[in-house]
Amino acid sequence: MLYPIIDVGSNTVKLAVLDEEKLFSSAPVFFKAVPLCLGASVVDGLLPEEAIRKLIDQLREFTSISARLTPAAPIAFATASLRGLTNGAETIARVYKETGITLEIISGETEAYYSFLGAMGNRNVPAGITVDLGGGSTEILAFRRKKMENSVSLPLGCLSLYNQFFAEGKGGDMVACRAFIRSHLAAAPELPGKTILLSGGSAKAILCYKNTLEKKNNMTLTRKQMESVLWHFDHADPEEHAKIRSILKERFRLVPPAVAVFTEILAHYKMHEALVSRSGVREGRLKAFLSEKS
Repeated sequence: MLYPIIDVGSNTVKLAVLDEEKLFSSAPVFFKAVPLCLGASVVDGLLPEEAIRKLIDQLREFTSISARLTPAAPIAFATASLRGLTNGAETIARVYKETGITLEIISGETEAYYSFLGAMGNRNVPAGITVDLGGGSTEILAFRRKKMENSVSLPLGCLSLYNQFFAEGKGGDMVACRAFIRSHLAAAPELPGKTILLSGGSAKAILCYKNTLEKKNNMTLTRKQMESVLWHFDHADPEEHAKIRSILKERFRLVPPAVAVFTEILAHYKMHEALVSRSGVREGRLKAFLSEKS
């Protein structure tokens, strides 16, 4: 059975049509990501009418696409993009009225749990942490024997960090950005075991950047490799940048804050490398749904 999963994030809104029989063994049957930048649209805790309209129009398009692929209704959730809005309930009601989609605003803990389910997939990892870097927050979850121990949601989204430290006119203050990240990592859970699993689009983007530079195709990222990516981002000529930008697209500009988060997390845990998972929160949401269904 094919299931459409809609992920409303701070930076992009994504549709992934997933095959439950090949959930962790193949790419989505269909995938599309549209940069709506909802997180940057919020003003005084309110999502403006124009942003709500764009979200509804995009969800209508996703509903039309998914209906051509499967009879299953979309499973839709929103993360830090709508979390904490003063007009969040109103936005959810309008989405349902105009699209028929039940959009769930999930907590940071729930997001961490779905990311954990997705990152673990079919792996047999005894203990460690999963890290999901999104546009508005980073979820870190500690696990042992394939069960969640504790988790935390930190205000360290790559888009929010970009806007705070690297956007035009900010001067690209990497030192201040890293200090800000370290100040929040004091709340991170302890690391049981020796495995760090990274999930989410930013992790895959940095991995792709690294593999392109090294002409390799593996799933590991070391602190040294990520610092090399950052050096290339700062010093490469325009032609090299154009090549990488054509691959990473919208995520290219988010490379500095993403590298900062991942390297500081590895440093915090005194670890040399991390493993990147191709599956994440959307696969985890479907896995949880199928478990609830059965």
